[in-house]
Amino acid sequence: MPYPEYSQNLGKNTGENSVIEIVCKNQFETETAATWLAARAQAGDLFALSGNLGAGKTTFARAFIRAALGDGDIEVPSPTFTLVQSYVGTVDIYHTDLYRIENSEDVYELGLDEERDRAILIVEWPGKMPKEWQAEALQITFTREVAATKPGAEAGAKVATETGTKTNVEDGTEDFNEARRLQFTGNMARWRGLLEGWP
Repeated sequence: MPYPEYSQNLGKNTGENSVIEIVCKNQFETETAATWLAARAQAGDLFALSGNLGAGKTTFARAFIRAALGDGDIEVPSPTFTLVQSYVGTVDIYHTDLYRIENSEDVYELGLDEERDRAILIVEWPGKMPKEWQAEALQITFTREVAATKPGAEAGAKVATETGTKTNVEDGTEDFNEARRLQFTGNMARWRGLLEGWP
């Protein structure tokens, strides 16, 4: 199985935190990264997913949940309107979207604080998380990788677009490449064991 390009930099410290990055060339590689992380995750882990709309947060979360539950067909809807989706497994998983939450105090009303030590939490739009959640989270930031090349019709040429990169397979045909850069930031005293050993 091909794995995303891994740009390890566990020595790039920002205070207590360190940063590593991977580049996923397409959706399959983004899902592969999520699957790898799900296999190593355990109760008490909190993953905070940040990025613009369409950056790949929900795609990553969906692949993570399916892998963790061992069920590739389970429905994993976005929690944008329900605020929280819960999944029962060997370790329970709570997937939440805080986009519609007014402030961090409202997060406690979701009832997730009581579950943090015995479940895995996946949080989209984590800017409104309580401070103690922020300190403990592994922050995963998603950004689009856009090629800095000008459009062309030549086969194999990379074409920059507003939403990503297209590669011309042949004249008049283009294949969308959903490349993403994932940046992992967290306290390495907490997260080093999880992140080391990327294939």
